[in-house]
Parts: sequence; structure tokens; C-alpha cells
Amino acid sequence: MKKYDITVLSKTFCRILEQTAFMFAEEADKNRCSLIDNSFFCSTISFKGPSEGNITLCVPEGISSEIAANILGIETGQEISGQMLEDTVKELTNILCGQFITDVEGTVPVFKFSPPVMKKLQRENWRALLNSANSTSVKIDEIPLILNLEM
Repeated sequence: MKKYDITVLSKTFCRILEQTAFMFAEEADKNRCSLIDNSFFCSTISFKGPSEGNITLCVPEGISSEIAANILGIETGQEISGQMLEDTVKELTNILCGQFITDVEGTVPVFKFSPPVMKKLQRENWRALLNSANSTSVKIDEIPLILNLEM
């Protein structure tokens, strides 16, 4: 079995965020992350193949509009609907899963992905997800995002 590592997931996310949203993220010390938002978009995708698991991406609602604008090519000041925000986070999760599996397994094994499932996470549940042994954090301009890998 290949090594499915949260550090690989974090590095993969930073790379795809730069390539798709033209934004820079860096790994963060999850013990020093501060809450900056009250609501979060959390998208989870499952994968099955030689290995199986789930990847969750949790994005503060406040920065999700900047990520969506960059990915969708929306001009500053144009309105972005809640559905567009959710769809962008789900698509980012989909890209992350595909790239992560390729980084770990290569291009030969066949994997099946579930469609990403979105849920809103409130402030009180954010810290519990972050504190999970299967989670790590990356930050964009000091704003923490959570990555979770369940195998």
C-alpha cells in the first residue's frame, strides 16, 4: 500500500490552489490557528480503488468568495451566489482528490470518486475537526483552511 499522508495532501492542495485560483497557501501549525469566521463550507469526497477513504476541505465562508472569483474569472464587485460558492468549493475538493490520488498512486490504478457532498460547519464544530488526528491546516493570508484525510 502506498503512503497516504496528510502532508502530501497539504502540499497537493497548495499546488492546485496556486494553479486554479492563483492564490498562495502555505502549511500552518494547526495548534496556532485562530477562528476568523462563524461559518464554513465543508466539502467531502470519497474515493475507492486499491485504497479507499474520504477527503474533506473546509473553507471559511469569508474567503470562499475570493477563491470562487479567481477560479471562475469573476470581476471584483460582481455578485457571487451562495450556490456558486458551494460549487467552487466542491470542484476544488474534486480536483484535490484527483491530484492527491495521482500523487500517491500514479496514473495506473483506477479509482472511483463520489460526487462531493457539501455541508455548512458552524464555529463550534470547526475546532473539533481541526483537532482531529486526521486533519491539518493551510493558510491563505493568515486565514486557516482545514484539510482532513480519513482512510
